Amino acid sequence: MNTFSPLEVAVALSLYHYNVSPTERAIKLYEHFDGECMEVHEMEDILVRRAGCAATELPMPTSAVYVEHALERYGNEAKERCSYR
Repeated sequence: MNTFSPLEVAVALSLYHYNVSPTERAIKLYEHFDGECMEVHEMEDILVRRAGCAATELPMPTSAVYVEHALERYGNEAKERCSYR
């Protein structure tokens, strides 16, 4: 299992927010739970209006999966950006 520092998680979440549309992120969450979660438009609203704190605004376990999605997509890039070479 790959571990990430708090800074790397923050950078991955920021990259995810910046590079992936709120609609795409909300649909990915909705599909992950087979629709057994918030509606897409509700999640999209959080991802647009409360972008800076989306991971804490989404209910558990949706918020944990949201962070996992960000790390899957941008975790390695976040590690590279945070390395002290």
